[in-house]
Amino acid sequence: MQPIEIFDLASPWYYPDLATALTGLKSSGVAVKAIENSTEQAVDQAHAAALQPFRQADGSYKIAATFRCLVAKV
Repeated sequence: MQPIEIFDLASPWYYPDLATALTGLKSSGVAVKAIENSTEQAVDQAHAAALQPFRQADGSYKIAATFRCLVAKV
């Protein structure tokens, strides 16, 4: 493979409310495993606490995220 281009792509995570954020976050494999080893309530509480700094005035949540992309040819 030969790299052609590497670039960053801004892709913030936006959730309109806490319930939607919790649903999205607990759908990851890591969260599912955490629920299996504790409880859904414990994982929701941990996620809710981690989300607090990202809460917007209107009750939504916005988390800045950037992905690094590599375009290559074979």
